[in-house]
Amino acid sequence: MNGPHDLGGQMGFGPVAPEVNEPYFHAEWEKRALGITLSCGAFGAWNIDESRHARENIPPADYLAASYYEVWIRGIDTLLARHGFASPEELFSGRDLQPGTCPKRVLTAEMVSGVLSRGGPCDRPLHSEPRFAPGDEIRTRNFHPETHTRLPRYARGKRGVVEAVQGSFVFPDDNAHGKGKIRNGSTRSYSRPMRSGARAPTRRFRSRSMPGRAILSVCESPTSLSQSPGLPVSAEGDPVFAEPWHAQAFAITVHLHENGLFTWSEWAAALSSQLHQPGRAEDGHDYFDGWVAALTGLMAAKGIADEATVLALQQSWQRAAEATKHGSPILRENDPLHLAD
Repeated sequence: MNGPHDLGGQMGFGPVAPEVNEPYFHAEWEKRALGITLSCGAFGAWNIDESRHARENIPPADYLAASYYEVWIRGIDTLLARHGFASPEELFSGRDLQPGTCPKRVLTAEMVSGVLSRGGPCDRPLHSEPRFAPGDEIRTRNFHPETHTRLPRYARGKRGVVEAVQGSFVFPDDNAHGKGKIRNGSTRSYSRPMRSGARAPTRRFRSRSMPGRAILSVCESPTSLSQSPGLPVSAEGDPVFAEPWHAQAFAITVHLHENGLFTWSEWAAALSSQLHQPGRAEDGHDYFDGWVAALTGLMAAKGIADEATVLALQQSWQRAAEATKHGSPILRENDPLHLAD
C-alpha cells in the first residue's frame, strides 16, 4: 500500500540527519517494546509481513509523529486485538477483562537465543523454471495496491537488469494477508536500475479510504469543486490524491469556496489559467502545484493574503520541518525565525 512508511524519494520532509553514535535504544521502554513484539510474534498467529502491514496502516499523522518503537507498539496493539488476544479496552486499561485467544506457543527466556538464531524460513520448493534469467531486461510494475507490497514507490515502473536468481520464496504481498504461497513459481531476483528517463510513479489513493479521513470529509459530500478541470478521479468519480498535501489543498479550497470566498466560475477560470501555463508537465504530476497557484492568486485578488505572505508562510513551515527532531510533530513554533515575525 502507499502509506506513510514509504518515504523513499519523497520530498518535503526535510534533510535526513543521522544521529552520530546512535545507541540501539534511546530509552528503557524501547527495549521492552522490542521484547513484547518478539514475544507476541512467537504466538504463531501472524507472520512478519502481516506485522509490517499492521504498522503501515497507522494513520499518516500518527505514524509520522511517532518514534520508531512507538510505531512498533501501535502495530502490535492492532495485531493483538485483531487475533483476539486482547481487546482495545484491555490494551487501554492494562487489565485482563475477558478470556482471549490461547497462543500456540509462549516464548520463554531459555528459548530466545535459539528462536532468534533460526529465524523464520521463507524459502519454498520451486516447481517450475524461473520466468527470468540473469541478464534479462525487466520493468517493475507501476501499481498502487491497498494491500501490502514490498515494492516501494520509487522503484515502480522502472527498468532494470536481472543480476541473479536467488531461489524461490514466499510472496510477501500475499503472505501479509494469509496467502503465503508461491505465485506461479515466482522467484526472488535482484535488478539494477537503468537510465530510462522515466518519471517516478504517481501515488494515488482514494479520498474515501485514506487514513486521516477527517481532512477529507469534504469529499464525502457533493461539492462542485469535484468537477474542477483536470482533477484526478477514480472510476467511481471520487477525487484521488498523489500526496497527503494534495488532499489538504483540496479540502482548504472547498472550505473557502463554501464560505463564499469565490464562485465556481472564478475558481474554474483561475485553475484553467494555471494549468495552461507554459512548462506544465504533460503527465500532470504537477497538477496540484497549479491548484495551489490558482488558490494563491484568488486569495490575493480577494485581499485575503498576498502572494508574498503565502510564500513567507511556506518558507516558515519548511524551516520548522528542518528544525524538528525526528518523531516529533512539526509546529510552526519550531521555525527559528518564527518569533521574529
